[in-house]
Amino acid sequence: MTVEVSWHEEGRVIYQRFQGALELADVETVEVALRQRSEEGLPPVHVIVDVRQVTEFPVSFDELNRLKIAAGIPGWMVVIGLHPVVRSMARMMSWIRGVQYHPVSTLEDGLNFLARQDSSLNYLTPETQ
Repeated sequence: MTVEVSWHEEGRVIYQRFQGALELADVETVEVALRQRSEEGLPPVHVIVDVRQVTEFPVSFDELNRLKIAAGIPGWMVVIGLHPVVRSMARMMSWIRGVQYHPVSTLEDGLNFLARQDSSLNYLTPETQ
């Protein structure tokens, strides 16, 4: 699996992109980098998780429940490209953990959503440029 973790907006929006088969060990490693960047940023730090190029997800509920992609992040977790079945489980798990989660289809949709939720990011939408 290939994983990218970078700032989409320095100090405010973290961008994660996963490619290939989603392995729990990879996600757990990325979680450390995610938490570190979140602590370096200006709260609330939001996370965009792009899984459009993931070819295989963990199949059991127990495995999915171990994915703590944005636990402890003060802002929103926007996920791009989840399969509808996985999306339903992700919504339920985020509710249980208290994570503010929102699924979208494109990066542009995710940025527009974040700009509506956090007025300090309103410059992310094309209408305000």
